[in-house]
Amino acid sequence: MTDHGLDLAVIGNGRTAALVDPHSRIVWWCYPRFDGDPIFCRLVSGKEEKGFSDVVLDDIAEFQSEYVRNTAVVSTVLTDRNGGKVKITDFAPRFLQFGRVFRPPQLFRIIEPIAGLPRITIRMRPTCDYGKPLPNRSLGSNHIRYSADSTVIRLTTDAPLSLIESEAPFVLTRPLHLVFGPDEPYSGDLQQTCREFAERTHDYWMEWVRRLSISYDWQEAIIRAAITLKLSNFDETGGIIAAHTTSIPEAPSSGRTWDYRYCWLRDAYFVVQALNRIGATRTMEEFISFTLSIASKLDHELRPVYSVVPTTSIEERTAPDLEGYRGDGPVRIGNAAVDQVQHDTYGSVILAAMPMFFDRRLPRPGDEGLFHLLESLGERAAHKALEPDAGIWEYRGRSRIHTHSVAMCWAGCQRLAAIANRIGLNDRAKYWNSIAEPIHAALIDGAWNEKRGAFTAAFGSDDLDASVLLLADLGVVEVDDPRFASTVAAMERELMREKHVLRYANADDFGLPVTAFLICRFWLIDAQWSLGRREAARDLFIDALSHRNRYGLEFTVIDAALFEADPARDKTRTSTFVLVNLAKRIILIGGTQYAGEIKKSIFTTMNYLLPLRDVLPMHSSANEGKDGDVAIFFGLSGTGKTTLSSDPHRPLIGDDEHGWSNDGVFNFEGGCYAKVIRLSATAEPEIWAATHHFSTVIENVVYDERTRELNVDSEEKTENTRSAYPLEFIPNIVPGSKAGQPKTIIMLTADAFGVMPPISKLSRDQAMYHFLSGYTAKVAGTERGLTEPTATFSTCFGAPFMVHHPTVYAKLLGERIDTHDVECWLVNTGWTGGPYGVGKRMSIAHTRAMVNAAIEGRIPADFESEPFFGLHIPKRVPDVPSEVLNPRNAWADKNAYDAQARKLAQLFFDNFKRFEAHASPGVKAVAIKPAAK
Repeated sequence: MTDHGLDLAVIGNGRTAALVDPHSRIVWWCYPRFDGDPIFCRLVSGKEEKGFSDVVLDDIAEFQSEYVRNTAVVSTVLTDRNGGKVKITDFAPRFLQFGRVFRPPQLFRIIEPIAGLPRITIRMRPTCDYGKPLPNRSLGSNHIRYSADSTVIRLTTDAPLSLIESEAPFVLTRPLHLVFGPDEPYSGDLQQTCREFAERTHDYWMEWVRRLSISYDWQEAIIRAAITLKLSNFDETGGIIAAHTTSIPEAPSSGRTWDYRYCWLRDAYFVVQALNRIGATRTMEEFISFTLSIASKLDHELRPVYSVVPTTSIEERTAPDLEGYRGDGPVRIGNAAVDQVQHDTYGSVILAAMPMFFDRRLPRPGDEGLFHLLESLGERAAHKALEPDAGIWEYRGRSRIHTHSVAMCWAGCQRLAAIANRIGLNDRAKYWNSIAEPIHAALIDGAWNEKRGAFTAAFGSDDLDASVLLLADLGVVEVDDPRFASTVAAMERELMREKHVLRYANADDFGLPVTAFLICRFWLIDAQWSLGRREAARDLFIDALSHRNRYGLEFTVIDAALFEADPARDKTRTSTFVLVNLAKRIILIGGTQYAGEIKKSIFTTMNYLLPLRDVLPMHSSANEGKDGDVAIFFGLSGTGKTTLSSDPHRPLIGDDEHGWSNDGVFNFEGGCYAKVIRLSATAEPEIWAATHHFSTVIENVVYDERTRELNVDSEEKTENTRSAYPLEFIPNIVPGSKAGQPKTIIMLTADAFGVMPPISKLSRDQAMYHFLSGYTAKVAGTERGLTEPTATFSTCFGAPFMVHHPTVYAKLLGERIDTHDVECWLVNTGWTGGPYGVGKRMSIAHTRAMVNAAIEGRIPADFESEPFFGLHIPKRVPDVPSEVLNPRNAWADKNAYDAQARKLAQLFFDNFKRFEAHASPGVKAVAIKPAAK
């Protein structure tokens, strides 16, 4: 099997959690809670193939795995070399039931065939006692029971048990359902329950995300981080663990393999701050209650770390039956930090409790009783502030007066004064200010190192430590204090490795550190931002996002516009290149300043991803009528797609790129990229207004440098003039850019030969045929070297950007036309009365009238057959002269028309040979044939 490293997704429900790799192998699952015995431990079992469950597809060729948007549900599609596909959905159920959150210690897996006859093997190899295979198993009618003296786990399934038991392959012909969990009989319909639980879990997470309070910037990354943080929350007690895993090494062969499945009180301040910023106030309240419950034991010193059930022992030991991540052990259970002295813990708990007194959103505000509890922590913080401890990084072999620990103790005392003022205890406020002030003076004096020009890791030390970047955030120093700026500069100079930030650069108990910590980078980003160095902070942040794995990383586009390829050396056709790596999710563009390449590269990516989720990606515009009737406009550049869909009477869903799912049509572009050559304020008022809107990006448009007025009639640079603007610049748009199922499809062509009808009705098979053909014509000036009209056949109206075989998209289109009874029309916006240069361009007013009549169902069912292309031309269209409808009538020389029509029919025929072998019999039957002379 492929080693995906840490390219893993977490699924969970607030009680249990598991890690799934991109091939759908569950490689880690602690049962029945986060710090429990790993039933699946493959992640840290080295070379041993144990501790996992997976679905193996014979002759696998491709895989695609991702989170279902805004949820903790993972969807994986495996594809074999014959086109057979299987979809695997993994989740842990979480939803409201009977007024409570339902979160059993279970994992659910749904396996579905979605194409061909995929041949799969289901494997189940659970373990117990940290790496020992479960020795006993027994088969029931619909379950397999795995057991040892201390562990019992049950797999309930409608899959063939004997084939799972023997790990034998079989052809998947129907959906299968697997439930991993307690040894309890499963009542009810398994399939119905799995489907219902999947839907309710999906809905729970969608609603949870809706309630987050976050900005528009980097929403995808923030939402995914927020869900991951929530998945680390143990609902029963409110504890939040540092990680779901144990013993992933900080660096290979470093020996730094720690168990992080616990709750660090010293991190309480950071956790509460994060939850507050995203508006997850309920989770924040529960976590504050967890910390205060621990702190309320006044006869106990606070420990740095606790289990999610605080009374559980977490004494450190090693697991002899596990080799470690990629064989790099030891695998540790528990954490010796529990016995360390870390004074920052006291201040952290006080700071974490601050929202109870200041955040008016919380239903149970802090009172005097809580304040006195915090005072007991403050007394300890004041007493211990200037004593040595192990520090935030938990040094195991030395103890010093660490700057961060002193700062947190001071901050705790200083915040107690603020709380006392808040609740009207002025005498206590004076008291705590008197306690905090000498600690602050000692901190500034002891931590500042004149020789190093920085606040250092510990009093009297020359060592630098990234934790001192928090001094301004904590209020120890002002942002404009020159010593803080000097400290930040020292960190950048000595702790940065490229764009990564080390915790410290000096040797510790395990030697010199070689691994950067992501949290340290974010501390530096915050410091740079507060110092006004916004661009530096932004660059560091964006780079940090690029290091997420596939489950948190969208595609990165690098546009090196002025960098050109060398065709002889780089094997490119020209000096311009667009490289898309779907596996690494990176797009590299060079040698062109054409903004469309950025858009098209992302569209290409979506063309690959969406069909795997049963969504048809479309190079189309779309709008919606007042009755919710949706119209889709397919068309290549220059066919009028943007113009015709921008209708004052029909709100725009989107301009260019859409998806068509089982829920309807949605735009994933977010803006318009309109061709504006010879743009008319009368015929195209919305595009005209948006193009002249301040902050619209103009490309290749001639303008007066003095007045800044645009000359959209000029083709001095090219006919391919463009304006790019957000959808919001169109006053008439559909909120959310999504709508229901389409009622009408308009396929647009700009026929420069002048022989295609202005409008004709298409059957379902004809629609698929013309979708596969994607015909239009290019005229002189649209491309370099083009001097006369040239037929262009662009499959699915976007051939260069279609990653799968064209019939994949055509099949999806045909299925949706049938399912939703969609009317399809072919509309020619090109030339009439003769070819380009002889005839004239179709009237926009007439074309709009025809399109509106088609969409509104006002075209009478009276058609005449057209002999060359097999099309059905309406005899009458409201508000359109009847002589316009049949193109042959517009030509003075009928024989010339016939010759031109035969020529184009032959081109259609020749083009279709590429798809004929894969096309359905219905599509073949309506394909255009060469016309007899």
